[in-house]
Amino acid sequence: MKSVQKDASGHEQLSISSHEDDEFMIFLIITVLAWGILSVGMLGVEWGYSAWAQARLYTTAQFLALDSFSKSQNRKQEEAIIGMIMGPHSSTKVEEIFSRPGVTEIRLAKDFGWPLPSLLRGNSVHQPSSVLGVASSATAKLLPARQVGLPQSGHLALLGALPCALDKEAWETMSEQNPVAVLVNASGEILIHGKPIGHFGQLLTHIGQAVSDPQLFKPLQVRLDGYVPIFSKIGKINRVVGFGRVQIYGTYPHVWLRKQVIMTRSHNASTQLTGERPSLSQQDLAQVFSVNRKLKGAVLAPTLI
Repeated sequence: MKSVQKDASGHEQLSISSHEDDEFMIFLIITVLAWGILSVGMLGVEWGYSAWAQARLYTTAQFLALDSFSKSQNRKQEEAIIGMIMGPHSSTKVEEIFSRPGVTEIRLAKDFGWPLPSLLRGNSVHQPSSVLGVASSATAKLLPARQVGLPQSGHLALLGALPCALDKEAWETMSEQNPVAVLVNASGEILIHGKPIGHFGQLLTHIGQAVSDPQLFKPLQVRLDGYVPIFSKIGKINRVVGFGRVQIYGTYPHVWLRKQVIMTRSHNASTQLTGERPSLSQQDLAQVFSVNRKLKGAVLAPTLI
């Protein structure tokens, strides 16, 4: 409240009451609080936008890292993957591709247009075209496959599991340069010099699966190409510990085995286990995974690390 008072000499003076001082302080506090709340809100929005952009970038990096092991991987395919995830007119840059045998690391970066002041970068003045830079990376590695699919024919021809299994010791000592002559008896056993190294039977697609007994096998001509389950003794049972690429051909009962070691990505194979898994004790399961990781000449599949 304003009041006019006279001093000792008779002059008039204008004074402001303490009530108006309180109103001014309240206004100032409300202004500061409003600005603080607005700033926090803008910071939250920008942080959320950055996290969203980085998540998309990370997904793109994962796709590229996994795809890098494909034989058909090329620049156009890389651009198609980036466009599919980041948008058709994306300016995403592949900043770095680190690669060594079996391992690929990809780092991506992108600048996003941001129409507001960037509190994360300390800009307190509105800029018509603020730039928000984000980056992300992903690393993939080739590891022995833990699961393979069934063979596919037709337009989308894919190799798959073969109806036979080979002993791990025999597989790892087999030469990949020269085919090996084997004998297949009527019960389905595969023998070298009279010693069984495997047998024909059911289709096995997962590590950890129990290998059944041999089954009758008497086709006149044998011509197979695909992924053969490799088994080893786990506990008291022979179980699948991985897969190898093999060609089996000839005229029954004399056939040839040609081991093929492929150091690139194998299609229709994965390091992820899906579907119903075999029931194993923790100790046996740990042994299956341990043998799988060390399997020589295995079918390989990429996984993110």
